[in-house]
Amino acid sequence: MPFYKVLNNKLSSIKEKAFALEQDIQDVVEKNLGELFGISFVAAQRVISGLRIDTLAFDTETKSFVIIEYKRGSSFSVVDQGFSYLSLLLNNKADFVLEYNEKNMEQLKRTDVDWSQSRIIFISPNYTTHQMNAVNFKNAPFELWEIKQYENNTVSFVQIKNKSSQELMPSIEDKPEVKELKKKTTEYTEDALFTNRKKVRDLYSFFKEKVTDIYPEIIFDPKLNSINVKHSDNWRVVVYINIFTDKLRFTFTRSELSDFQDAQKMLVSASGTEVKNKGQELTRIDVKNEEEVEYAVNLFQQAYKRYRKEFIEE
Repeated sequence: MPFYKVLNNKLSSIKEKAFALEQDIQDVVEKNLGELFGISFVAAQRVISGLRIDTLAFDTETKSFVIIEYKRGSSFSVVDQGFSYLSLLLNNKADFVLEYNEKNMEQLKRTDVDWSQSRIIFISPNYTTHQMNAVNFKNAPFELWEIKQYENNTVSFVQIKNKSSQELMPSIEDKPEVKELKKKTTEYTEDALFTNRKKVRDLYSFFKEKVTDIYPEIIFDPKLNSINVKHSDNWRVVVYINIFTDKLRFTFTRSELSDFQDAQKMLVSASGTEVKNKGQELTRIDVKNEEEVEYAVNLFQQAYKRYRKEFIEE
């Protein structure tokens, strides 16, 4: 996609400037892991069991490790390298926990990590069609990100997304390492979260339908203990939805009570009581019927308006 600058209503193209070294890409990404992915740096250029890791990071939201691999060209195998790194993670858990603990005051245990949410991220200025198709499978825990820099010190950073997903190809599933991987990884689904909870499932479906009618770009991302609602092009969560037997709990991120027009005074402060988003102000509301869900939709619109202004429309 071409970029232009405007001067006196005239467009002038901004030329792409190639990265000289893979290290240049790595330097930019590592200094901005929080801004780009919402994850924390652990280590760089570490060798574990003979395999070198460019960047090792940790996702505090999902409690999982993230391995980032940088490529300046497009001559590499996403599938082979991706599964090699995943196998490394799942078969050397103690080594990864040790790396984390050496860099952090907080002592992590193997049981604290959700290994099923492990991710491999590839970052490169270019991908072939074959590489992009290689991750077009359901449950493939690989992400492709395209990074480009331009002559005016501008950098673009875009995730390569596919329009549809399918099951892994039989030829891939037959590999021993893939069979072992599928035993250890988990895909969280809405169906699993709402098992034997029809009443709250109906409330959730009502909320989701209302929100997506207003904001088609919103995605609902099921996790281990919640459904994270966020913009499709940003990792930041607008609201966490927790499921209980008789209610839904909506926890709004980066928010105080004064940020909302809450006529019914249903919101309460969740700061200091929630594990998520340490250091951030949080507010929450519990809903038990459709009328309260309608009210939660209104609160979501207020939260999303602030979110767009801060993170999307800048």
